[in-house]
Order: sequence, then C-alpha cells, then structure tokens
Amino acid sequence: MATIILQSLGVAAEAAFGSIVAGTGTVPVSGNGMSYAMLEFDRASFYDNQATEVNERDEGRMAAYALPAEPVTMFASGTRIQRRTGEISVTMSWRTIGAASAYANYAASPMGRLLDSCLGGHTPLASTDTVASGVNTTNFNASAGGKYTEGELIAAPIAGRREYSAVTDVETADITHSPAFSAGLSDEAVRLCETYTAPNVPSAVGASVGLRFDGDGLRFYAYGCRVSTIRWYHVNGKVLADLTIRCAIIQDDDSNASLADPTRMDGEVAHSIGSYMVYAPTSTTGIGTTTFVGGVAGLTRATMDVSDWEVTYAVTLAKQGSTETVIGYADLEVTDWSATGSMTMTADANFANLRRDQIQKSILLGWSPTLAGNGGCLYFPAANITSDSLPSEGEDSRQVRVITFSAGQWTLDDATAAPADTNFRVGCPL
Repeated sequence: MATIILQSLGVAAEAAFGSIVAGTGTVPVSGNGMSYAMLEFDRASFYDNQATEVNERDEGRMAAYALPAEPVTMFASGTRIQRRTGEISVTMSWRTIGAASAYANYAASPMGRLLDSCLGGHTPLASTDTVASGVNTTNFNASAGGKYTEGELIAAPIAGRREYSAVTDVETADITHSPAFSAGLSDEAVRLCETYTAPNVPSAVGASVGLRFDGDGLRFYAYGCRVSTIRWYHVNGKVLADLTIRCAIIQDDDSNASLADPTRMDGEVAHSIGSYMVYAPTSTTGIGTTTFVGGVAGLTRATMDVSDWEVTYAVTLAKQGSTETVIGYADLEVTDWSATGSMTMTADANFANLRRDQIQKSILLGWSPTLAGNGGCLYFPAANITSDSLPSEGEDSRQVRVITFSAGQWTLDDATAAPADTNFRVGCPL
C-alpha cells in the first residue's frame, strides 16, 4: 500500500471540534487563525487511499457501465467541498520539556496537545517542591503541601537515578504516595509531573486538534483530529512512541506548500536506562484481592529485571451528534479505551500464579534522566496479568518470562476526581 511521507507536521488545539466556521458550516481555508506548534518526529505518513468519502451508486441502467459515486459532502458557492477522511501515523522520540523555554509546559507543546486529544490532562500547581522531612518510603512532609494533588505522579532523584510514584493522599503538608521509593526522602527536590490519565468518563479527555502537514510540494490541513492509538516502546533504551491520529476531514492546499523545522523541546530524549521498572508486591490493604478497595494506599516496591517492554493505549472513537456541518458529526467521542503492556523479564516466581488467583499489582515503568523537566513514566496502579506463560529461553540462553497485562480498577486514592482513581497514567516531569 502506497504512502505519502510527511516532512513537517504542525499541531493546533481546536477551540471546538472541527474548527467549524460560524455561519457557513465549513472548515477554515488554509488553517486561518490557528496557531500550529511544529512537532519533532522521526517519521509521519498517511495512506494515499484515504480518499473522498462516497456512496456508491447501484441504480438500474440499460447496460453494464459504472456510475460516478456520490460524494458525501456539502456545497459552498455552488461547488462540492472536498471532504477526505483518514488516519495519519507518526513515530517520534519521547523528547522532554527540559528548561521549558521552548514551551512553558507539556500542555502547550505539540506532543502534549496530541496526548490531550485522547487522555485527560492535569497540570500540577507547581513544578517542584523540596521535602521538609521524610517519614518513610511512602510518606514525607512537603515544604508546601498545597502544591500536590491526589493522583498526580511525582519524581525524585535517589542514588543518582530517577524514581517515580503517585500521590494518594494530601493532608496539609503530609504526603502519602504509592508505590514506595527505594528510600525515604529527606531534603530532595521532588519534581511534579504533568499527568495524563485514561478517562473514567468520555468528557474527561481534552480538546481535539487541527493538523497541518507538508511533504515535497504538498500541503494538507486536517480538522477534528484525535489520537486513537499510542504505542510506547524502546530501542536500545531510547523511548519512542507510535501514534495513530484519526482525522474527521482532510483538505488539500498544495499551492501554499512549504516546510518548517520543528520547535524542539529543551529536554533530553527519555531512556529506560537510569531508572526503574517496579511493581508493588504487597499491600497493607489487601494486594491479594481481585480489586484494590478500602483505604489510602502506600504500597511497597520491588524492582523488575526487564529486558524488553512495550505499552499500548487505544481508544474507541465514535461519531457523535449532528450533521449540519461539512464534517457530518459534532465530535469523535471516546466511548471505550484499553491500556495493555508486555514485559520480557528474568523469570520471577512472584508473577507465576497471579492470573490464576486474579491478583492485581501496581506496575510502573520509569525513564531517565534525572535532570529537571526530563524523564517520564507509565503507571498501571492496578494491573491485571493477562498471560502467565512458563519461563522460556531468551537472548543468550537466558531464562525469561514474558508477562502481558492490562489496566484494572484502582480505588485507593483519597479523592475521586482525576487524576485520582484513574486506571492508567502517563507522567511527564516538570
């Protein structure tokens, strides 16, 4: 199947789905009035068979010949509006915000805008806080407890490496978090994370986006776009993401084609080297039950010897509402989602019978480096183990176990509003 390779890609947050022009029901010409932030990516393309949406004509005729299909569109000034639909695929390195001079936060960046189109975004009240005093590995006293929100992810440097956890309770300056850090904090600088969460209700996702993409002599605009799939993985420790973006309408503007370099964020590309893959093996609130319920969590922590991993977040997008615009519907609504992962790890007896016994475990995949505004993590507060294969022979004849898992229900945060009590979270440290 042929593809068109794109050389530059701009992302704009839409004020309303599809950026419909008031009074006409059409979309903007050449992206008028939209502010595009240019995305840094490795490769982007869309399939060239994503053509005009049509209804085939099969009425009776006097001989064997074909009739031109009926385009599904509306008229403007007596002419049919070109109405293509389709998907664009993007592969990008997971670059971080760093000193935040290029973009004030992830929400303002093209990467953040794409995440916000399929996840619920939470921007913390501050970027950092210094620990006033430590209590234990799941509790500390903050210098300013008002900076923290239940459910958001936090990061701390311990022994030269980046560790992550999620805030489960805020009592003035007393902060409880889970899973545990490897050591209690004393005077460390805690980095708060912009936390993107899988929605508990469809309306919890952020704004749709508009796209402007250019190739060699080509320019296209797309409106009413939402990410339908994100797959995170690593190559030699470097974290990458493959995104599939569904576009409600795509229009040509080749006469204005031009290329633009991306505005790169200031941080480093995230790596799985220099951080930890951890799980919570025990819990004072009943890790051995089929669901996590009852009480604020401060779960313990154990590291996993992981040689390979990947995580996929996918949403079901359903057409919602009206037909009075050229797009033909009012929104692409998230009606369902899934978050799944797999890990190739040194055989660990602690994972042997989890599926049989319906036991869930917190799983957190952390990334480095420890610099301000760098790193990141993926967090399953209550992962269901979906395969429990026997250990097998891995690279260089090592004994390994491949574990697959999915997001289960988590109810241990001392709040119910997102990012608290959400079942899959993406952490982007500030």
